[in-house]
Amino acid sequence: MNTSILHTEPKGIVTPSGDSSSGKATLSTFRNLGGTFVWVALLAGALLFLFSAPVARAHQEPPGCAGSGLGILLFTDKADAHIGDTVSYSVTVFNGTPGNPLIACDAEGIQAFVVTPDGVSHTVPLVRTALHNGQSDFYLNVASYVIRCQDVRRDGTVRATANDVGTSHQNDTDSQGGGFQGVNTEVIRPCIQITAQCVPGVGENGVISFTGTVTNCGNVVLHNVTVTNFVNGQATLVFGPTSLATNQAASFSGSYVPANPCIPSTATLTAQGTDDLTATTVTVTSSANTTCQNTLTPGIRVTKVCPAQPVSPGQLLTFSGSVRTPAM
Repeated sequence: MNTSILHTEPKGIVTPSGDSSSGKATLSTFRNLGGTFVWVALLAGALLFLFSAPVARAHQEPPGCAGSGLGILLFTDKADAHIGDTVSYSVTVFNGTPGNPLIACDAEGIQAFVVTPDGVSHTVPLVRTALHNGQSDFYLNVASYVIRCQDVRRDGTVRATANDVGTSHQNDTDSQGGGFQGVNTEVIRPCIQITAQCVPGVGENGVISFTGTVTNCGNVVLHNVTVTNFVNGQATLVFGPTSLATNQAASFSGSYVPANPCIPSTATLTAQGTDDLTATTVTVTSSANTTCQNTLTPGIRVTKVCPAQPVSPGQLLTFSGSVRTPAM
């Protein structure tokens, strides 16, 4: 039995001579195809590695930094203030603290805000929104606030807060962070209170006396505390000057003769004191009226005095006497 092997050769391959009619490939043809295949394979492999490799991640900036140092400091121009005073706030935005041996990572995209005691948020216009380790910027009077009664807290203060946020390059993956700070202003509320009562005098020249108490009802020491009595068209100092601590009370007394004893007379007693805890002092006052009338008993007294020696009959008898109201 004869066995024949069918051998086919690729057709249509261009030979070096450019003859494609024979359908036979030469050695140089296979060499050219091999070089092309190698380059195509290398390009495909490079593309496969490029698209299958992990995405590059962010690095620490600067290299070796220890973490986030982004923070904020908040300042007030008044530690103590009165109702109606204006308080101004300033901030320092920083990254890293002086003297810290650890390096803070770079921060960028920084934003800062101040919230005043009325709850309103104020954006701080930053000159730099990116800070390296040890850098800081100070911003003067970025927000102000007029103290109102309704914003005073139970502890007698008004409170403002400040915060900043930004992106820190503290690891292969960036992190968000920042700082928060609060500051209190003590609200000074000076107060003074006076009470007084009088005791009627007796007679047309009787003296009306009075007593009373003056009290510091505020939360600050009062200085130059005085009590003045205004009666009969003129003012007379009856107490002070002195100082009173918070909740301290002092007694006073005095007297006067009414200009017209036949009608009631009213005396106005006024207390005042000053607090000097702030640059702008405040004087507080309190008044009390007392009305008294002298006790009068209507009456008349007549006296008669005869001569010391007897008078002869027919001679003129001379006598003397007086008429007046009874002694009271």
